Amino acid sequence: MNSNAIEIWLRHKQSSGATSRSLLAIVAVLAGLGVLFLTFWFTYAIIWAGFQGVTALADLTVGERLHLTHEWRLAGSGIFIALLFLQHFCTSPWHWGDYPRENFDRAFGLNASLGAIPALLSCPGTSANMIADILLSGPRLLTGARTLIRESSRLRRMDVAGCSQLLAFLARRPMVVPYQELREAGWEAWFGQLRNIEGVVFLEQGLNLTAELRKDLVGLRLD
Repeated sequence: MNSNAIEIWLRHKQSSGATSRSLLAIVAVLAGLGVLFLTFWFTYAIIWAGFQGVTALADLTVGERLHLTHEWRLAGSGIFIALLFLQHFCTSPWHWGDYPRENFDRAFGLNASLGAIPALLSCPGTSANMIADILLSGPRLLTGARTLIRESSRLRRMDVAGCSQLLAFLARRPMVVPYQELREAGWEAWFGQLRNIEGVVFLEQGLNLTAELRKDLVGLRLD
């Protein structure tokens, strides 16, 4: 089967995919740095306001005013940012974003009229997870940018000619092609690169193409 049409199509996919991921990575880095900047100074303000309360309490009880320097407040904010990254790397991403509906109904239904704080306190576990989820936006954006850069690099290094020939081979077969048959035909070296192509399905018994990808390839008038 002539794979020239697939190679032209795949080179376009490679170029557009690598470029789009690189641009998204730049946006993610800028957004992540912006979120971390805001989080840093928000933490600084919380430390400053909280220590003002501690100072006032100490003045009332022992008659001595405490003092926390600007440098220590900066250090505290920096430590908090470092802890956010530690939390991000140590927690499965599946842990976030799953909040029971009944907790929202109870918190923002019956307790909404009492104000935001009572509503949040009525479901402390869900509220804490939600706040942590928001605070982790900065680390999540930066690590997401790293993933996008890696994907872009893999796409740029992809052997388009070899992958297009393997796609043509798979497009001829309406059913799953066993791995053993592909190895015997000499295609094993391209298995990893096919993971960069959306629509190639890795099953336990072999490789197959989604209906959408197969339709695109058939539309190229392969012969």
